[in-house]
Amino acid sequence: MRLGRFVLILGLALVAAVPALRAQQPASAALSPGENLLASLPQGWSLGFSDRDDGRAIYEYLPPDQQVEDWQEMMTVQIFFDLNSVPPSALLGQMRAGFEAECEAAGADQLVERTVNGYPAARQLLLCGQAQQSGMGEVTLVLALAGRDSLYVVQRAWRGNPFKGAVPQAASTLLAGWAQHLDSIKLCDTRDKSRSCD
Repeated sequence: MRLGRFVLILGLALVAAVPALRAQQPASAALSPGENLLASLPQGWSLGFSDRDDGRAIYEYLPPDQQVEDWQEMMTVQIFFDLNSVPPSALLGQMRAGFEAECEAAGADQLVERTVNGYPAARQLLLCGQAQQSGMGEVTLVLALAGRDSLYVVQRAWRGNPFKGAVPQAASTLLAGWAQHLDSIKLCDTRDKSRSCD
């Protein structure tokens, strides 16, 4: 069980719509009409799991040498359809509460609110010293974006030995790259020139 996905699915009530997700940043001509999440994949990574229903879509990406049920690093993209009224900071608050309920030695860095192409967004580092279900430690950097149509969540996560206190060295070396990657993500809308996909 991926802790971040578990927390989000339990924490939100959802309804249906159909936004677009792009694993690689395409040319504008290739975009679906409406809202598009533009998020590049780390080099060599591939889709390990996906699921979609009327309320949400989830995509989990992994490095080439890892599997969904035995991973050390993962990128997860979740889209909650028609859930545009939930502020990104509130969603991250729900995730933080889920980590606190599910983990020993849970912690979080300060939440940072921002805008991405004019959309409200928030980012936060969440720590799980030891998850009750897996017995492992997890470090997750989360970006949440509230679009016109849907709510989008992109996570970069590391999982390894349990820990207390500071971020383990194995995860700490990844954080700068994760932050740079999440900063490159864009939400755009082909219907709105002020939120251009160019």
